[in-house]
Amino acid sequence: MSEEAGERGVRVLVIDDDEDDYLIARDLLRESTGGEYETVWAETAEEGERLLNESRFEIALVDFRLGSTDGMTFVRDTAPRYPSVSFIMLTGQSDYEMDVEAMSAGAMDYLVKGTLSAALIDRAIRYSLQRKRLEGQLRSERNFMSVVLDHVEAVILVLDPAGCIRRINRSCELVTGRSNAQVLGTPFSALMALPEMRLEMEALFGRFAAEAFPNSHQSYWKGEGEVQRLVEWSSVLVKDSL
Repeated sequence: MSEEAGERGVRVLVIDDDEDDYLIARDLLRESTGGEYETVWAETAEEGERLLNESRFEIALVDFRLGSTDGMTFVRDTAPRYPSVSFIMLTGQSDYEMDVEAMSAGAMDYLVKGTLSAALIDRAIRYSLQRKRLEGQLRSERNFMSVVLDHVEAVILVLDPAGCIRRINRSCELVTGRSNAQVLGTPFSALMALPEMRLEMEALFGRFAAEAFPNSHQSYWKGEGEVQRLVEWSSVLVKDSL
């Protein structure tokens, strides 16, 4: 293990079995920031994982070839266990399919060693850090909304455009006698609507797709033990921003 420390730098773990490549990456980081990055070298995947487990790192630069292990497998297996670390794949050749696979494996970016420059590696790291912060904010917001939903007495269901359940709150679990995990992906009409009301309910979702929104609805729903409940309910359409 080799370490170059700054006073308050972003900690970067370089996992590469070629020390010369590590030194190039280290020097580029020095050139781009004047000592803002603190670099640590791991020669093997095993040493890299040990360091991730023992120390705090914001960035891990992972070579595609790590002796008997490939970097893609390392990132795929390791990234989920270290959600605060941004993984960036390094490779000796440009390949679109490999780029896509790296992103699917959990890498934030994919850099070709032969084209590296101080500006390029600095930009990739800063972009990855920003994206990681945004992901953390999104997780916090989702956790907050989950807590809110589960403490609201009203029955709340989140459905996809086809009318299949993506989330129900605690009140809905109590009414139906089924957990969120049990109903995930189930058509709402199959879970809540009485048999004679299913076609009407499915037609209602067709109106949602056409952006026709009644302000409120009233229908019989079935609860735990097939108990019928006359329910007045409202619907809101939430669209993705992308």
